[in-house]
Amino acid sequence: MFRFDIGALLPGRGRPGPQSPVDHLAASVEDGREIARVTLWGKESLLVNDPALINDILVARHHDFGKVEGTRKGSLVSANGILSTDDTVHLHHRRLHAPTFRKGKVEDAAVTMRETAESVTATWRHGRLLDVVEEMCRITAGIALATLFADLGTAPSTPLREQLPLLIRHAMEYPMAEAGPTGGRRRRTGPGAPLTLAVKQAIRQSLAECEGHGGPGSIVGALRADNAGPPHGLSRDDLVDEILLFMIASSVTNATTLSWAFHELARTAGIADPVRAAAVGDASAAGGGPAVFAPGYADRVVMEVLRLHPPVWILSRQARTDTVLGGWKVASGTVVHISPYTLHRKPDLYADPQRFDPDRWLGADLRHLPPCAYLPFAAGPRGCIGEAFAKRELATILTAVAGRWRLAATSRRPAVPVAGMTLHPHRLVMMPYAHNAPPKDNR
Repeated sequence: MFRFDIGALLPGRGRPGPQSPVDHLAASVEDGREIARVTLWGKESLLVNDPALINDILVARHHDFGKVEGTRKGSLVSANGILSTDDTVHLHHRRLHAPTFRKGKVEDAAVTMRETAESVTATWRHGRLLDVVEEMCRITAGIALATLFADLGTAPSTPLREQLPLLIRHAMEYPMAEAGPTGGRRRRTGPGAPLTLAVKQAIRQSLAECEGHGGPGSIVGALRADNAGPPHGLSRDDLVDEILLFMIASSVTNATTLSWAFHELARTAGIADPVRAAAVGDASAAGGGPAVFAPGYADRVVMEVLRLHPPVWILSRQARTDTVLGGWKVASGTVVHISPYTLHRKPDLYADPQRFDPDRWLGADLRHLPPCAYLPFAAGPRGCIGEAFAKRELATILTAVAGRWRLAATSRRPAVPVAGMTLHPHRLVMMPYAHNAPPKDNR
């Protein structure tokens, strides 16, 4: 049996070393095993690394495998809304928010996404070091407030613009699960607790200031208009928590992905120029077609970043009944883990899987892969409701930034992945160079 305690490797429990928790996960299936026994967070569980079996868990037999209590990315907040382990409650809130993420609204948000990215990058200075992760948190938090939460973000006295990016950065490092009997107490009194409380108070203040605003196509409007009684409906505190959850979820994964994207653009030859060409409208260099907000080449770069650096590095489900999975007897209550990080590195699915190669996605056609072989947004009834929004945002920010800036690496070593709520780079400091910077005067 492959055993390790991931709790000892999480942020705040030890500095990142040459081996991260995901390296240990990868080691458990490096011999090609489709199912491995592992010990995560002090509990024996199974790691599944076969697309067909993953499809069983997430899609075909999803009723047999429920959401796991205690490994939710929403542990900063309550889980009485869309994160509920109760499938009926989850479905109610998923339907409630579906209009917000329809294709038309995503397209309408593209201009605001670009304008927000350009506004943040306008504060950058040529040749002055940047904390890239911090800057991506600023951009994605700003986009969330300007699009999904426009009715809150425009409240005249809201401090959300200053506080939310800081909370996104904190949430990125937040453990996916508690380790030990004092986990709940740590969650309430940890270093991020005052910041979380401050953001919640800002949300309450903004809700009061924008009372009556928020139509059915907004998250706030949908939640306010929801007249469902218990257990579907939310209390006032739960309403604040649900808003905070969507603020975090819509920002933290994309901030992580973009950080890795600029890391790869700096260290992988032949990638940055085509992305910049796409941004300025060079359709032939961009891979064909007019370059507007999501040109073909930028989309392929995004897909490859999500493959090699999936921000959601582990998904967990729990068997609701005794069952069989791939010939293994799985007892009721057994926790089953799926790691997109290990799945996306399977050589039988991806040729030369450690190589960053956007052109493996030429045509953006996933039909050559079996179902559930590519899982940056999970799959099935609990797949990411904001997938279309996230993809558009990623491609838009990538081209908006790359069109004006080149972010250069400050170290020859690749960034170290740290497994918190997302699999994010540790200390990603880069040097920005403006493409239109005047030549240096050497007189």
